Amino acid sequence: MIFVILFFVQVTLTQSFDVTLVGLFGSTNGLSKIALNLAEELSNDLTINIVVPNANSDQPLHLANGKVILHNGRVNPGKVAFLTYLPTLYEHVPESYIKIAYSMFESTKIPTNWVKSLNKVFDLVCVPDDYLVNVYKTSGVRIPIFVLPCPLRLRNFLNQKKCTTNNAFIFRMSAGLFTRKNQTLLINAFNQEFRGNPEVKLLLHVHKDYSYAPYREEVLQLLAEIKNPNISLIEQTLHETEYIHFMSSLHCYVFLSKGEGFSMTPREAMALGVPCILANNTAQKTLCASGYAYAVKSEMKEQADYAYCFPLEDYGYQFNCSLNDARRALREVYSHYSYYESLAIKGKKWAAHHDFAYNKQRYISLFKPKRVVFGSSNVVMDDYIETNSKTLYKKYKKLICSI
Repeated sequence: MIFVILFFVQVTLTQSFDVTLVGLFGSTNGLSKIALNLAEELSNDLTINIVVPNANSDQPLHLANGKVILHNGRVNPGKVAFLTYLPTLYEHVPESYIKIAYSMFESTKIPTNWVKSLNKVFDLVCVPDDYLVNVYKTSGVRIPIFVLPCPLRLRNFLNQKKCTTNNAFIFRMSAGLFTRKNQTLLINAFNQEFRGNPEVKLLLHVHKDYSYAPYREEVLQLLAEIKNPNISLIEQTLHETEYIHFMSSLHCYVFLSKGEGFSMTPREAMALGVPCILANNTAQKTLCASGYAYAVKSEMKEQADYAYCFPLEDYGYQFNCSLNDARRALREVYSHYSYYESLAIKGKKWAAHHDFAYNKQRYISLFKPKRVVFGSSNVVMDDYIETNSKTLYKKYKKLICSI
């Protein structure tokens, strides 16, 4: 029995790829951005192949940098497998030696089937924000939990200048039409605070076909009822250049989401030097704590509702803002814009540290560490990985010996 186990380890560790990325590879929403960004940013440093769940073919992935990534992770798994989509898709994760899930959620409790999948299949889970560590632990996750920010590519945002050439003051938001994104609160707050003022506008952007039909209908009905010509809903998929232009041609970015696992679009807005109004809840507390955004009190507990994508069960709570607090935030930034604009310039420097360039070496260390330390915490640094799990420590030791 011992001989068989050692032989299995030897075979696994002599595989040719450093990492197999498992997930969707696109640029239109957060989850698919993660896998694509990792492939493009790490392809010069690591040997990578991919698995695309439920793909109809095994076509290779052609990257913008000219690299071609093979879709052969199922038959030739890397030493490390990294799942960037839902943990319940674990059956698509190949038999790599170390299996890692990258996971996030937007409420105080994660799905029970995620807990089971994580504990049963994976060696560790990475979450993008400190807020989620306690959420995952209290939900029953027993494997080591590491914090590793999402691989955002912000350099084009950082290099783009804010271009508010329109005479009107523009509030904007970009998000799917889902209940937790809270567009109805923003619409009502804006309508009550600025109705009749043609010099103030609200533009809501939604990627085409990225909506929950019942909530979309609720938003459309609300817009039809209030008939405010200064509020526009734009349902259009924007490519990166178009999206950056859209995000830079505004005065203030507003995101009153009831719950976020990381919150990408506010970081993109901050990288542009755009003043932000953010609900101070869940993972967005990290952004609000920076001091570079207007934080809206968000402590009104609401039962988290994921009926649009998950089975009915208790997902804990999300958190809403009051209508008056939302109105006050919009008026405050509008009335004292020069102050919040100067604050946003400082925030641009803070947001720059969320560009992948600042976290690239940590991802490399996660997949191909130089050394592993058995310690009191679970952290991944530029030149080592530390874990309080003896099992994981031993696995990484063997992985390092094979490099």
